[in-house]
Amino acid sequence: MASLVSISGEKSSNNNNNNTTNEDDTSLTSKKENFRMWSEVDQYDESHVINQSIVMRSLDMVTGRSRRRRRHSTVITEFENDLFPTDMNLTNQHVEKLVEEIVNGKKIDIVHVQNLMKSLTALLRTKPNVTEITVPKDGRITVVGDTHGQLSDLVYILTRQGMPNENNMYLFNGDFVDRGLFGTEVFVILSALKIANPKFVFLNRGNHESEKYNVIYGFEKEVVEKYDKKTFHHIETCFNVLPLCAVLNKEVFVVHGGLPRNRKITLRHINHIHRNIEIPSKPDTTEEQIMQDLLWSDPMDEYGVEPNSRGAGCLFGPNITKKFLKLNNFKTIIRSHELVDDGYDIKHDDQCYTLFSASNYCGDAGNEGAIMIFKGGLHWNHHPNEIHPYMAPRLAIEKGKTMAEIEEAERQQLEKEKNKRREARIYKLTDKLADYILRFHEDLEFHFVKANEKSNDLITMENWADIMSDILKVKLPWLKLRPYLAPDVEILDGMEHVNFRKFLARYVIDFDYDHSFFDSILDRINEEIHRVGDDLKVAFKRFDLDGDGNISCQELGLVLTDICPDVHLASEQIEQLLRAIDADGDGAIDFEEFMKKFGNNNSNAALTNATSTTMTTKKDNDDDVKSSEADHLDWKKRLKQHLIRTFYENRATLNHAFQCYDTDGSGFVSQDEFQNAIKALLSVETSIKVPDIEIQYLAKTLIEESKDEGGINYNSFIERFSKQQITS
Repeated sequence: MASLVSISGEKSSNNNNNNTTNEDDTSLTSKKENFRMWSEVDQYDESHVINQSIVMRSLDMVTGRSRRRRRHSTVITEFENDLFPTDMNLTNQHVEKLVEEIVNGKKIDIVHVQNLMKSLTALLRTKPNVTEITVPKDGRITVVGDTHGQLSDLVYILTRQGMPNENNMYLFNGDFVDRGLFGTEVFVILSALKIANPKFVFLNRGNHESEKYNVIYGFEKEVVEKYDKKTFHHIETCFNVLPLCAVLNKEVFVVHGGLPRNRKITLRHINHIHRNIEIPSKPDTTEEQIMQDLLWSDPMDEYGVEPNSRGAGCLFGPNITKKFLKLNNFKTIIRSHELVDDGYDIKHDDQCYTLFSASNYCGDAGNEGAIMIFKGGLHWNHHPNEIHPYMAPRLAIEKGKTMAEIEEAERQQLEKEKNKRREARIYKLTDKLADYILRFHEDLEFHFVKANEKSNDLITMENWADIMSDILKVKLPWLKLRPYLAPDVEILDGMEHVNFRKFLARYVIDFDYDHSFFDSILDRINEEIHRVGDDLKVAFKRFDLDGDGNISCQELGLVLTDICPDVHLASEQIEQLLRAIDADGDGAIDFEEFMKKFGNNNSNAALTNATSTTMTTKKDNDDDVKSSEADHLDWKKRLKQHLIRTFYENRATLNHAFQCYDTDGSGFVSQDEFQNAIKALLSVETSIKVPDIEIQYLAKTLIEESKDEGGINYNSFIERFSKQQITS
């Protein structure tokens, strides 16, 4: 193993100074600022994933998928190959050969991967939820935090610490997959290590060892691209039987997330949990709540228990830690789950340690990873005997080149590469923030309008930054990010202002499809409004139910439901319609505003074929921005973009809805299955509604286009919704 990688990435736990940059800590691209931003974004992402997983669970209930349990053979498949024996009786030599093949870029045969999963499931299924571990008197145990599919970190750790044996144990504390590109390989290696060393290697479950999170974060896609859907389900079966926590020498409690909110929980309660399930997104029982808390919670400095901004688990204070330790006769807690700059952190009077082992997380965070070592016998201490922070050297397989070539290139162009990496980090961050802006597009607009005292579409830099922070609920250096997100500024009264219309117009979603799926819905609304009366005054009075000269949002919704019963606009869509008509922003539609929007039916109809903007030449982009700035005044364009944006935001749940009907995992569904999947999603995602006839017409058109490919390719359909950030 020692020949696989250099261990030059090691750093002493007593010398954590960063000498790689002389940047001012206040710089947007400084290591400190970059780490803080990624830490905030990471936690914000998880809260959105929790919401999506709840929708997926509802889809399972609506479609009946939750009653259709997958059954896979547990019989080991015999396979003639020199990598593993047919009986899967593995040794460390087999594991070393496996690691060597993976590091050298060789793909492990699907039969081996599935056999590993079957063997691991059989091994873990009968194990208790709490693993009791005795550290050998003359040995040690290495505790490893999140690795998140970062192969270089796992190989570095094994190279540094050596292969497991009776005096060299390992405990891997969850979150083996997602984020990184090698989650499959990481878990395959860990599975082989456990099978070869069942008494010396231990695995805890993390919050990312759960199917719906893997669908959203990309691990499912990774496994299917490398192998197939069946292999993914075998891995998920393993995830469901992973133990929830471990105890070292009856004194150190090791868990992925943190402590339960209930202050009276003991190991007896934890051992009685039925763990062979997906991690609950919305717990229905006390047992499910304890399980979620163990895998999702985080420590805080304040006393007590508070809701967690991640959307799952809780925040627990030092008094909760002290109470849990005393109740269970423990001395220390080791947990992971949280990106920390030095790879480890210590809280709660040195009783709660955080350990994170994915160095330079996602390739951009700039953090160190770390491992903790506990020694047995006379050296035993309920605090780690050693903590080793490190920056794992990247493997050639992760770069696509040899290490020598990379090192030579970096030596020749060090400063140039450093600048490129800084810009790449900013681009990756702003691309992620574009998703947040799209998600809260309407809320941002509403608060920008309220802050726009002079009705000139301009707000101060400070107001823009405050609103971004309040609505997106992510504490970032918004003023520093502003040039990347909202470069258009105007001078008013000697001060720079953000034109929020231009800012919002930069972020749109394109639906790359000729079928007028969304346009036809809006045409029908327009037609029905004109059918109310030939005279617009008569039509206006039909909407003005209380006769006060204004149409409120409630009145608009009631009348539209009455005159267009088959269109079924959701409350958010009705609000979008009102905002587009309400030119003065007072929250109601007067007759002048109503007449301006619906007074020329022909001109309105001509606008329905307008498509979302795409990135072309600079001149085209300038024209697009100007056009998009006025879109808030065109109710059809506004509603259309809201519909498209909602489908884009729900790509993961839409994909899950299709998978509920794609029982053979082919990636195709029939016309009826396509319709049922869309209807199922709309039944649980209530912010939009689409008429059944439009869904039927879309499905019919798509099936005609498929040309007997086996149905509708739903992945291709989902990919037609794409983010278009317009540059000026």
